[in-house]
Amino acid sequence: MTLAKKAAFYEDEIEKYHRRTEFGYVNPANLEIPGDKSTAVPTYSDNDGFNTGLYLAAMSFAYATTGDEKYREHAQKSFRALAFLSEVTQGGKYGGPEGLIARNIIPTTEPDPGAIYSEDYDIKRNQRDSLWKILERRVPIDKTGEWYWKADASSDELDGHFLGAAIYYDRVCKTEEEKEPVRVVVRRIIDHLIRHGYNLVDYDGQPTRWGHFSPDDLNRNPAWVEERGLNCYSILTYLSIAHHITGDPKYREAYLELALDQGYGMNGMAQPKSLPGPDSPGHQPDDNMAFMNYYHLIRYETDPTLLSMYYYAIRTHWQYEESEKNAFTNFIYAACCLGKTRRDQWGEEDLSPPLSCFEDAVETLQLYPLDLLEWPTSNAHRIDLIPFGDPEGGLPESGRRIDGSPFPIDERQEIYWDWNPYHLTWDGDGTHLRPGFHYLLAYYMGRYHGFVEG
Repeated sequence: MTLAKKAAFYEDEIEKYHRRTEFGYVNPANLEIPGDKSTAVPTYSDNDGFNTGLYLAAMSFAYATTGDEKYREHAQKSFRALAFLSEVTQGGKYGGPEGLIARNIIPTTEPDPGAIYSEDYDIKRNQRDSLWKILERRVPIDKTGEWYWKADASSDELDGHFLGAAIYYDRVCKTEEEKEPVRVVVRRIIDHLIRHGYNLVDYDGQPTRWGHFSPDDLNRNPAWVEERGLNCYSILTYLSIAHHITGDPKYREAYLELALDQGYGMNGMAQPKSLPGPDSPGHQPDDNMAFMNYYHLIRYETDPTLLSMYYYAIRTHWQYEESEKNAFTNFIYAACCLGKTRRDQWGEEDLSPPLSCFEDAVETLQLYPLDLLEWPTSNAHRIDLIPFGDPEGGLPESGRRIDGSPFPIDERQEIYWDWNPYHLTWDGDGTHLRPGFHYLLAYYMGRYHGFVEG
């Protein structure tokens, strides 16, 4: 099977099992009978915006690579789905400020999710996490009465919106008629963040749990030390994309003020995230979010000082990620750094990735499993395993192969680019089916940039 035929398989699976609501959000599906995909029903998650943003990026790359109109249509529909997430929050009893995005939407013809996400749910979460918001209603009803929408959206949702919108704008939109709706949505969200001091503010007038990007929090609040570098680069990416798409100089001015005067460029350079060492848990959502943002932060930037900072950050970060053979991370690093150099007081460094960067990425795509059902899996018993830490009795939870890399993607359950590939066990029961859009994003990005043949 070629990589292209594998992509076609996942595309067909998504259309059969993973489309949700009239907008076509791409979500996992639950099966009534283990292993029987004919019983699959797509389910909502916290990540309508993130998942559909990545799918939008994949379809935009697919259209730019192949010219096939079906990908253009998929991209257009996905963008409309993303746009609705910043519209459904407006008006009604729980209407939020303009530009607020919802985590997901659910038709009110379905059971009320408030039974799960009750105030008691928030109180219990707050006992474990003092920064967790206690909301009167975590899943309000919109002004039309047709949709539940989930509040307390996070930074990864914003990352999905902006990544998808930027790639769609650059790779699909050709006319002003196509470009203007993208400008409207991007302006709506970025103006919200600027208006609220670089925070994502919910209907209660307070920042969402993970929507903090302000200098007061990232530079002066100890509670945000671990997120400092990541969130600094996130908001810089949003502003860079907004300037690129709208051409409005106010976004560049805000970007430069944060990057230089508030030290955001250096914050990400010094600590893109907490990186405790090679025996750390591995490729987590923060790593994935950082690389999503590097893609435009670096490719849109022209200032040599800022570029030097960003090149240092992605180079340092990728050196931690290299052993994971993550196709998405590897292709982003190559797209940003192939043929590039960085000069400092010790001389000039060639940032180009080694040949293994491409070989590892392609091998991972080749091994990416066709069966995306979550089955019970364990590598904790293997003799070619080096466990992380020193487990006291029983089997270890995390570990790596003796060559330093995680077990191959076809020998584990962590098939999303933002999951931990060093996790050794999985308690699946064959009733949860994942969509293959992670493969599609890496594959079509690799093809677009010439790293992968069809």
